[in-house]
Amino acid sequence: MKWFWFLASFAMALTPEEALQKSALFYRSGENISFSFKVDIEYEVTGETAQYEGSVLVAGKDNFILKTPTLEVYSDGVSMWEYRPKAKQVLIKSLLDLENSLHPSDILFKYLECKPLFVAKSSQGLVLTLDPKGKIKALENMKVWLKPSTFEPTRLETIDVSGNKSVYSLKKIKKNIKIAPNHFEYITLKGIEEIDMR
Repeated sequence: MKWFWFLASFAMALTPEEALQKSALFYRSGENISFSFKVDIEYEVTGETAQYEGSVLVAGKDNFILKTPTLEVYSDGVSMWEYRPKAKQVLIKSLLDLENSLHPSDILFKYLECKPLFVAKSSQGLVLTLDPKGKIKALENMKVWLKPSTFEPTRLETIDVSGNKSVYSLKKIKKNIKIAPNHFEYITLKGIEEIDMR
C-alpha cells in the first residue's frame, strides 16, 4: 500500500517531459544494449491475432541484430541482411532503403524521439503517453511503461494508421555488452541463396 501511494505521488510530481528525459538518461549511461521481447498483434480489419518472440542487440544507431523464429536481420550500419531460415534465402539491402521506415532496432528507441503528452501511474509502473505522428508516420498512438526506479521500458503499445495494435513486452535489458567490430555482419551459410538488392 505504501509503495502504491509513493508511486502515485511520484507520478503526479513528474511531468511527461521529465519522464522521457529520465528514460533517455537510462540509455546514455551505457552502450551496446541487448533485450528480448514478445509481441502481441491485433489486426483491426480481420480481428485476427498474432504473437512472436525475439531478441535485439544494438550498438549505436544502425548496428543491430534482430532474431525471431522466422526472420533474422543483421545490419553493419551500411548493409542489411534479411535471413529467412524456412525459405533458405537472404536478401541483402542497403540500410538507406529503410530511411523512412521503422527498422528493427527502433522497437526500443524510437519512442525517445516522440512528443510526450501524459504520464500516469499504474500497477506496472509509470505509463507515458506519446504522440508518434511527427517521427513515425505509420503510427497513430504510442504508450510506454517505465520502471519507476530506472526509467527503462518494460512494455510498449502502438496503434498504427490502419488501427492494428501491437504490444511489446520487453525483458532482460542489458547494457555495455562487449562486441567484436564485425559482429553485425552476416556470415554466409552453405545452401542458403543470397539475393543482393543493393
